[in-house]
Amino acid sequence: AWMAGDLARLGSRIVGEMRRGSPEFYAAFLLRRNLAWADALDREMSSGAGVQLVNVGALHMIGAEGLPSLLTAKGYQVTRIQ
Repeated sequence: AWMAGDLARLGSRIVGEMRRGSPEFYAAFLLRRNLAWADALDREMSSGAGVQLVNVGALHMIGAEGLPSLLTAKGYQVTRIQ
């Protein structure tokens, strides 16, 4: 699933299990980092023009708390390139 970029399988398998099994670890390892990263990317991208490319690991892409969802909520168009 990781190598294929199958976010649906990764989400339920890895992120879902992490969130259920260790919510504190999930918050520290992914959630807080994604929130801080989304804010930092928003500041950076709003100061310039054009398309920005951001490379992230697959776990940062998953779910409503993943970077694509967080950036979309801030008004950005997010396109995944694999």
